[in-house]
Amino acid sequence: MDKNEDSAVNDSIDQSKIVELSQLQYQTIKVTLGNMVKKDLKSVVKANGYLKLPPQRFASVSTFMGGVVKNIYVIEGKYVKKDQVLATIEHPDFTRIQEEYLKTKDNLKFIQKDYERQKILYNNNIASGKVFQQTEANYESQLSKLASLTDQLKKLSISLDDLEKKKIVSQIPIKAPFSGYINKVNITIGSFAEPVKTIFELVDNSHIHAELMVYEQDWYKVKTGQKIAFYLPNEKDLEIMGEIFAVGKSFDPITRALGVHAEIVNNEKIGLVPGVYVNGLIDVGRTRVNALPVQSVVESGDKKYVFVFKKKQMRNNEIIYIYEMKEVETGVTELEFIEVTPLEDISNSDNIVINGAYYLLSQLKNTGEE
Repeated sequence: MDKNEDSAVNDSIDQSKIVELSQLQYQTIKVTLGNMVKKDLKSVVKANGYLKLPPQRFASVSTFMGGVVKNIYVIEGKYVKKDQVLATIEHPDFTRIQEEYLKTKDNLKFIQKDYERQKILYNNNIASGKVFQQTEANYESQLSKLASLTDQLKKLSISLDDLEKKKIVSQIPIKAPFSGYINKVNITIGSFAEPVKTIFELVDNSHIHAELMVYEQDWYKVKTGQKIAFYLPNEKDLEIMGEIFAVGKSFDPITRALGVHAEIVNNEKIGLVPGVYVNGLIDVGRTRVNALPVQSVVESGDKKYVFVFKKKQMRNNEIIYIYEMKEVETGVTELEFIEVTPLEDISNSDNIVINGAYYLLSQLKNTGEE
């Protein structure tokens, strides 16, 4: 190559991406070169979204009947087990219902005996049909009343066994419907807990899942049962595994993306919470891609690069090795190889630095600071 050609090449290269090594440096760091090769690597589809809870694992705890709050046993963030008492409330109606239940049950014993007696008389044509029908109606009415009172007592978590022993309580417990964490406490001691209004919010994060978006160019690759690796924005070294359990059947008309739902594996040990943003890599099988050994790719800022050997030339009776840094996009890593997609012109025949890339990057940064 003559001087004019050499000058033309230099003019076409961004000099801020050029690094030179002397013969001594080259031999010291033992630079090795290689080419991009085709490898059958695990293929992934990128997805992103948020962690969410299924609706059946989020509870708004309320009371069937209103009452004054007497005790609160939990605070926000506390873990509770199913049927654990969260608070107690008090109201005169609680005592009234228990007394009414006992009275109705006692009356029913006499009404049932009268009903059975009238039934025998009626069947033997001794009593009139009108008297029997009135007795039967009264008996069925008392049965319905007792059933209604029993249902109310169960909703109030009042023990029927204790009540049968005449143990009437003035306070009723508010219990956790399932095991989980207290998310909100909306009452204070002495306040009135109104019926149906939320007293506590309870969440079970052990059943958390990821709600992700997959864009239309990749939707056909995603299926239920596929494995997925999640990464948190500020915890890139933490890999969270999951599995696709549902794939949407229609695209969002605005984002042109398809909803995908994935179950988190072993979240009890990780402790994830709803609302966290996640990035996901869905394993969709294997595909043949351009790849390089992992150590050949370096990172500077938020970008990835490789170094391409350009030439060697004599300068002051010394051999100088010249390399150019070029940007690439990386994909999956497997068996010490990483998927590489050049964002600048790199051919399969170009010689790429395999060993020594990090040294070249440090040399380039030092040159830029001078």
